[in-house]
Amino acid sequence: ERAARRGVADAQYMLAGHYMMGRGVPENLVLSYVWVIVAAENGQPAAIEMREGLGGLLSKSQRAEADRIASNMLGQ
Repeated sequence: ERAARRGVADAQYMLAGHYMMGRGVPENLVLSYVWVIVAAENGQPAAIEMREGLGGLLSKSQRAEADRIASNMLGQ
């Protein structure tokens, strides 16, 4: 998680997978989507592909929450 927070796109993508599957962290699709967005914005190719698929699993309000969190993380 430290590497992900420091901006390492591959670590961000891996952390998204951990949240999606509940590996070492509680399963949380919103946080998974947050990290997918951040990794995609940082150019991680698999995250770019995963973004739409994972987003389709969330409700509109969950996507909005994830977008808000990701925007804050990205400084937008």
